[in-house]
Amino acid sequence: MQDLAEAQQELSKQEELLAEIEKQANLLLEQSTALHNQLSSLQSDVASKKALQEAREERLARFQSIDGQPTCSYCGLPLTSEHLDDERRRVEDELREAKQAYEKALTQYTTIAQQKKDLGQKLDQLSRQDKSQRQIIKQCERRCDRARSDQTSASAQAIIVLQMLTPDYIARIQGSASTPLDLEACLRAVYPTSHDLDELALQLRDKPSLRERLQAVTTDVEQRAELTRTRDFIFNEIQPLERVYPT
Repeated sequence: MQDLAEAQQELSKQEELLAEIEKQANLLLEQSTALHNQLSSLQSDVASKKALQEAREERLARFQSIDGQPTCSYCGLPLTSEHLDDERRRVEDELREAKQAYEKALTQYTTIAQQKKDLGQKLDQLSRQDKSQRQIIKQCERRCDRARSDQTSASAQAIIVLQMLTPDYIARIQGSASTPLDLEACLRAVYPTSHDLDELALQLRDKPSLRERLQAVTTDVEQRAELTRTRDFIFNEIQPLERVYPT
């Protein structure tokens, strides 16, 4: 029974570990799904920011191509040095802002992508742990089956032995000899108790030991053998006299 209880306890422990692995895997899967959705949104944002940066770069390139012309092709005003400087600063500022926005979006996308990759690795690891844990649980289940089979066999043998005991022994073990045999009660019972041992010691105190009884029997056998030899000797002495002096 103890083996079965230990096996069941170990099985329960391993099942709890599997449940914890599954819980962690489900949590990481939810996080991975959220990151995937976030990446899809960021991917569109990165693409739009990149397109805006490229448009600003093209605009700066076109602006540089009009440097030296008498009038501005955008506004039609004379291209003075002050006008060119103001327009160049504005175009360059727009390009700088577009680059910063693109780099920020790209950095955010790269960070989320790395987080999703890390989660994927953790999920793979949990998947391997899950597989290994299920194999351990199968081993525990087989151990429980063996322990349960052994317990059934041992219980059957114990019942046979209990049925061979006298009613007095049954009464001492389970408290009553008239009730049906209760294997669990018998196994839980403490027998012989210290009181039983004390009573047995009192009963044996005034009785000769087995060695003394064996010695007495041996002496008796030797005396009987000696008497038999004496009888045979006398009988052999008498027989010739009977033939000479018949009665």
